[in-house]
Amino acid sequence: MTIDRRTPEAASLRHLFHSQWTHFLQLFNAWNARHLTKEKQKAALTQAIETVVDSTDVRLRGLGNYKNKLRHGVRALLHHVEELVASLPGSVAVNQKSFGKNPLLNALFVNKEEMKKIFSRSRELQHYFSNGQSKKVDEAFALLFVRKEEKTILGKHLNGDILFSDVKQTIVNFTEHLVVSPGASEEATRNSLKKMLFARIVEYVEIHMTRLRYRQAEDPQTAKPSVNLKNPAIYLETLSGILNEPEELVKLQQQFLRLNKMGVKLTEESVAAENRLHLYELIIGKQPPQVVCLVSYPRNEMIPADKLLQEISRGL
Repeated sequence: MTIDRRTPEAASLRHLFHSQWTHFLQLFNAWNARHLTKEKQKAALTQAIETVVDSTDVRLRGLGNYKNKLRHGVRALLHHVEELVASLPGSVAVNQKSFGKNPLLNALFVNKEEMKKIFSRSRELQHYFSNGQSKKVDEAFALLFVRKEEKTILGKHLNGDILFSDVKQTIVNFTEHLVVSPGASEEATRNSLKKMLFARIVEYVEIHMTRLRYRQAEDPQTAKPSVNLKNPAIYLETLSGILNEPEELVKLQQQFLRLNKMGVKLTEESVAAENRLHLYELIIGKQPPQVVCLVSYPRNEMIPADKLLQEISRGL
C-alpha cells in the first residue's frame, strides 16, 4: 500500500507497521484457526486489543476497564474484516493470453507489455519466485491494488452517421498499480489481505485520534474536561466508539462500469464495443478508495531481474 503524502504523525505508524508485521501474522493465524479452543481464541482477541493500545495510547493500560471497553469493538472489527475479504471473488488469471480475453485486464492495463512490466517490477513477486521454497512453483497468487481516476473532457461522439464535437465525456484511468503479498494459494492471499487490512485500520485510527488531539491543542476552547482527549478515560471512550462502528472504518464498495476501448464511460444507450467491469474498491475511513483484485501470475512471464534492471537503467 503506498501513501504519497506523508504526514508527520504517520512516521511512527510506518515504523510500527513494519516492526509488528510478524505480530499481525501470528494474530490472524490464531484468529482464523477454527480448531482453536475458546481459551486460545480469547487470548488472540486479547492480543488484538493490546495491539490497538500499543498503536494508539499506552496510557489506557492505567485504566482497569480498558480491555472490557475495547473487546466488543475489536472483535467486531476482526469479524468485519473477515467478511469483507470472504466476499471478494476468486482470483483472476493474469497472463499474456488472458489479457485479450478478460475485459478487466484490458481496462486496468494499457497493454500486455505494461502489464508484464508491472508484475515483473514487484519486488515481493521477484523475491517470491527466487526464494528457495518457491523456485519450483509455476505461478504465484498475489494482491493487486490500483487507483481509479475519473476526469471529464470534451471529445467527439458518433451517433449513427452524425459526428458530434465538444461532447462531455468521462475518462476512467487506472494508475498506481501495486502487486504485493505473493503466496502459494488463494487462501494464503486472502489471509494476507486480512492482516494488511487490520494493520491499515489500526494505523488509520491512530492517525485520526492524533489529529483530534492536535485540533484540541490548537483550539483550547474545544478541550472541555468532558471531551478532552488528554484524559485517558475520555480517550478510551472515544476510541471505543470508533471501533464499535467497523463499517465506518473499512468498506468494500462494488462498482459496475461500461467503458469503451479508450476508457470512456458509456451510457446504457450506447452500442459501442465495450468492457463491462465489476470492480471492488476498498475504502479505509476517509482515505481514497483502491481497487483490489486477487490475481495469479505465471513464473515464465516474469522479466528476469537482471534484464529488468537494465531496462530501468536505460529508462533513467
